[in-house]
Amino acid sequence: MTVAVYAGSAVAGTPLTTFTATRDATSGAYSVDAAAALADGTYTARPVQTDAVGNSGAGAPHTFTVATPRPPSNDQNTQTVPPGTAPQQHTTPPTTPMKVAISHRDIPLVRGHVEVVLKCTGTAARACTGTLTLTPIGATTRLRPAAAGRATFRIAAGKTKTIKITPTARLTKLLRKHRKVVAIAGIHPSGAGAAGATTRRVTIITPRAKRHAG
Repeated sequence: MTVAVYAGSAVAGTPLTTFTATRDATSGAYSVDAAAALADGTYTARPVQTDAVGNSGAGAPHTFTVATPRPPSNDQNTQTVPPGTAPQQHTTPPTTPMKVAISHRDIPLVRGHVEVVLKCTGTAARACTGTLTLTPIGATTRLRPAAAGRATFRIAAGKTKTIKITPTARLTKLLRKHRKVVAIAGIHPSGAGAAGATTRRVTIITPRAKRHAG
C-alpha cells in the first residue's frame, strides 16, 4: 500500500510526495514513516492499494494540517511566577530633561570678562549645550538683547563650568559708570533632550580696585 500526499485540502493534480505503508502483523494497521518532515501547511493524504495483477483501489482522502510549535519566548520581560501570584510590574523611570542653572546671582567682571557659573543637571549622560545671553534692565533697557554680550557653552552632565562672556563696549561703559548693572541672564539650551529656555535676574559687579600703600 502507498499513501499519496497532496498540497491543499483536496486531491488534485500531482501528489507532492508518496510514502510506502507497512502493515503491523499484530493489529493489521498500516503506517508510514516520513523520511523528511513536511513544511507547515494543509495537506490531503489518500491511500492506494494495488494487488498482484495490477488492480488498484483508492481509499477515502484525509485532510490534515502541519504546524510547527513556536519556541519559548526569550523576552527578558517574561516572568515565571508561582500559581496565584501576580507578576511584578516593571516600569522605566522617567528621564529628567537636561537643564542648565546659574549657580550664583552676583556675577563678577574679571579681567574684562563677565564670569557666569552654570551647572548642567538631568539624568541623561549627554552634555548640556546652548547659548548664554546678558541683557541689562532698568535704566539701560534700550540695549538690544544681544548687545550686552553672549557666549555658547558645552557642559558635561552633572558638572559645573564657568562661562566667560566678553561684554560689549556699551556694557563695559555702564559697568565703569555704575559698578553694578542689573541684567537678565538668558539660557537657551540646544540639542535633543534639552529643556526650554530660562531666564534669571542677576547683578553684574565690577570689583573695586585695590589700593596699594605708598
